Amino acid sequence: MPMKNIAVAPANDPEIGQGDPLYVVGEELTAAEAAVVDDAVEHINAAVNRSGVDLAADVASYVLETFFDGSYDAFLDPSRYKARSFSALCQREDLALSRASLYALVRVGHQLDELPAPIAHALTMRHHRALLPLDDPAEKRALARKAIDERWTVTALEAEVRAIQPPKRSGRPPLPAVVKQLRAVQRAFATAEPAAPLPELSDDQREELEATLTELEARITSLRQALGSHDGPG
Repeated sequence: MPMKNIAVAPANDPEIGQGDPLYVVGEELTAAEAAVVDDAVEHINAAVNRSGVDLAADVASYVLETFFDGSYDAFLDPSRYKARSFSALCQREDLALSRASLYALVRVGHQLDELPAPIAHALTMRHHRALLPLDDPAEKRALARKAIDERWTVTALEAEVRAIQPPKRSGRPPLPAVVKQLRAVQRAFATAEPAAPLPELSDDQREELEATLTELEARITSLRQALGSHDGPG
């Protein structure tokens, strides 16, 4: 019976990459595709007992050749849908690796080919993962060699990587504090009964309420003026 390939949301896991379109919507796997997925689960589950970098090399080679015609660029490309069978593989509950781990292993396995073999196999898996954010292969090779020569810890290597290439920011910028505060006020009004009459207020309470409303009105007016100044000429 054909396996159904269920769509999943774009991944935002740092090990995977922002917005990775790990899905193909609405179609079922053919019997041949389902067999490929079954074979992949069996192969990867049998390989997980291997050591870190050897496991990465095995998984990367197998995944790229089986699902992406050997193309690492196709594996990374965020503008294309992943192969249906690879999407199905990532969703298999009997796969011994999480989706994030599978992605990390493929990326590390590819990185092994970017580094001289003695350096690549001298680094631990955690050191390799620390190097992944570096885009420039030459910088990666130089830093990997230095990490080995100077016996850097993973933490030290991560700090050096951040100094060379700060983490990439993606997605929406964080909301300004004033917007969060106004939303809190908006939620408070939204939960209040509509047009509810004010209870009896003491003189002090009435004075405090008037002062609060005046302050809110002044703040809102100031924000409107600030927004207007950002609009520029019409």
